[in-house]
Amino acid sequence: MADFSALIERMDEQRARWVSLPDGKRVRFRRPLETEFVKFRIGVDVNHLCEYVCGWDGFSEVDMLGAAIGSSDPLPFSAELWSRVVRDRMDYVRPVATAMVEAITEHVAAKEASAKN
Repeated sequence: MADFSALIERMDEQRARWVSLPDGKRVRFRRPLETEFVKFRIGVDVNHLCEYVCGWDGFSEVDMLGAAIGSSDPLPFSAELWSRVVRDRMDYVRPVATAMVEAITEHVAAKEASAKN
């Protein structure tokens, strides 16, 4: 049986993009697959951000616990931790949600342009 994990990883990489957050940090998300677009009929909510964000840069315990308690060492990405963070940081929701909508819109427009040719 063939192992397509490397190909799948490359396909996922093509759908990924970074989004800057207001405090200089950034997160990475993957554009949803076309069959998942139906989940976005009424817009993007925090649950979508929890599901599609797959990486981050610039986060440490200081961001979670404060400088008096947390370490300033970079934290590896954790979907569970991101879910908790984003649900308590409304200022993170808008830029990521906007980028997701843009990614979906760009993908649809590119497909339509390709179909016209």
